[in-house]
Amino acid sequence: MCNVSSTSSINNICYNNIFIEYLLSYRGRNVIDVARRAYPDFPFVPWLFDRVPNDYWSDKAHQRAYLDWLAKKLDYSKPSDWYIIQLIFVIIFYNYQFYYIVEFERRYRVSISDFFLNHGSFLLVVPYKKNIFSLLNAVYPERKYLPWLFVNKPKGFFDDQPTRKAYIKWLRWITRVKDSTELRVQHFRKHGGVGLLQRYNFSPYLIHKSLEEATKIGGKTISYVPRKYWVRHFHLPLLAPFSHLCLSAFD
Repeated sequence: MCNVSSTSSINNICYNNIFIEYLLSYRGRNVIDVARRAYPDFPFVPWLFDRVPNDYWSDKAHQRAYLDWLAKKLDYSKPSDWYIIQLIFVIIFYNYQFYYIVEFERRYRVSISDFFLNHGSFLLVVPYKKNIFSLLNAVYPERKYLPWLFVNKPKGFFDDQPTRKAYIKWLRWITRVKDSTELRVQHFRKHGGVGLLQRYNFSPYLIHKSLEEATKIGGKTISYVPRKYWVRHFHLPLLAPFSHLCLSAFD
């Protein structure tokens, strides 16, 4: 039997030994209950065993206990520590001098690998389909998380139009632009919208158009037009007011 006289003695080998004793001597009983009966004064961590009881992760209290433990292990002392602030240094050479511009980029620090490396893979994969946002949002409903800032987003995350609208509304607020037509590629790159750019061929115009499918091009001035747009969609009504300028070139 493993020595559990101190907290430092608990490791995977110790938990595995207890699990083997459970298989040999306590078949059919809960391994965690067996360990606690054998060592009532030791604070066992259920997910450090090779297996947890059936339906263990279906209990929200167990999920919250794991996330609290994970946050402590990853040295997250407050909810905002789930974010990470990345510094981007831009160097500009002008008038024989170098100028440094510092930009801030916000991302959630936690990633899928944190769960796989810390005994939480089953919790993340099975109930929540590798969606960290869904897990945190379900366990901590009192907190407000922004799904597009997570490093790992579900496949097809921006397929839903309401999701795109919510992201653009937040992006306009964080970048302080008055209208979505003023958004630029760098705004999306800087604030978790690379996946949305990839979906729409890195065209902010197409992203804007996806928000309101009925919006016509002539209704408002658009800052960006997708590549080869005028070749694929030759809008004669829009060009009619300028036809005399085009024809004058052949006079």
